[in-house]
Amino acid sequence: MELGLDVVLFRILLEKAGRALRNGSTNMDVLVVVGTTACYVYSVYALLYGAISGFWSPTYFETSAMLITFVLLGEYLETLAKGKTSDAIKKLVELTPVPTRFFRSEMRYTTGKCGRVISQREIDALLIQPGDVLKVLPGARVPVDGVVVWGSNHVNKSYKSRL
Repeated sequence: MELGLDVVLFRILLEKAGRALRNGSTNMDVLVVVGTTACYVYSVYALLYGAISGFWSPTYFETSAMLITFVLLGEYLETLAKGKTSDAIKKLVELTPVPTRFFRSEMRYTTGKCGRVISQREIDALLIQPGDVLKVLPGARVPVDGVVVWGSNHVNKSYKSRL
């Protein structure tokens, strides 16, 4: 059983190491293949030498199998972690500020009252300054913290806790 495990798992690492060597580079897979091959070859030599001479040296077949298993398990766990990280990054990107409707009025909102609206245009949320008056349409995300000057609406705050 140990030999079968060695062969199956070793083939996976051997393919990865071969790809790296063909590309002219070395990586961890090459190091593991060299180490486990040396371990396995030494164990076969020690076994044959013991059968011929009667002097039995320790063999390390299980070390080779366990090393390969732990390396592949680590790569699998790394892949899972990368997947979860990319999902979290996608959710963070969804929270980026969106363009919003900006009102230019005769006076900025500082005293609790807003002057007559002169014009309105869409601006990037990064350009919003304290005191600016914004229009948030129903269903849209609120780009910044603020105070409601006029009107009413329902704001879904659950997007803050979706990470």
